[in-house]
Amino acid sequence: MRFDPPSRVWLNECSPAGLVAQLVEQRTENPRVGGSTPSQATITSPPFVARRLTRFRGARGLILAAGVSFAEPQAGPTFDCANASGQVEKLICSDAGLAALDRRMAEVFAAAVKEWPEVAAEQRAYQRGWIKGRNDCWKESDPRACTEASNRTRIVELQIKSGQLMAPTPVGFACTGGEDKPFLVAFCTQTEPPSAVITYGNDQVIAFAAPSGSGAKHKAANVEFWEHQGEASVEWFGTKLTCRPRTAGKAARPLP
Repeated sequence: MRFDPPSRVWLNECSPAGLVAQLVEQRTENPRVGGSTPSQATITSPPFVARRLTRFRGARGLILAAGVSFAEPQAGPTFDCANASGQVEKLICSDAGLAALDRRMAEVFAAAVKEWPEVAAEQRAYQRGWIKGRNDCWKESDPRACTEASNRTRIVELQIKSGQLMAPTPVGFACTGGEDKPFLVAFCTQTEPPSAVITYGNDQVIAFAAPSGSGAKHKAANVEFWEHQGEASVEWFGTKLTCRPRTAGKAARPLP
């Protein structure tokens, strides 16, 4: 996903010390996210039994024996699959991995709104736009991969913007073939999977860790960043770059 110049993620603010001033807001809110999650336990026994058994948290067998039933943890997405519309929502309902990402999105979005209440209404509007963009993944050759990437990218955007992540200082690179633009990479190892926010000139992408025989590789649509032995090979929307960290003697590897 490519980020347009007016919507920059300020990489050195990937930590709770300060909120990102401007993040990519080309996608946005699911009116159904942010709702409450069903309780993990539903008490069906008389109140006095429930009160006595609160002492035995974790003793599931004792509680069941006393007539207290447990609701299974939510396995589906945050929206009602009976009312799912469009191919992408139906795909999410039929795919456990995508449903889990939808629930994770709801958690992150709720936390973002809570941490940044002054822009809650704005973020809800952005989230609605993002849902529309995600639902266009049915047009792609691999709708599932598109849907997963869209969810993961938006989750990281929200985490960064609301200060839910801490990240090391961005690494500056000097690139052969791209000397006229600054090239920066900030590694966010707390995300799942680990990610990197890559800035080249006025453009940005969020790339995710990818399998590599050696070194560290991050990939996004039309972008690949592969660092090996202190040198990075970069493919950026058809342009090939060879980059080295500007700080002598330090390779651009994610911090542990």
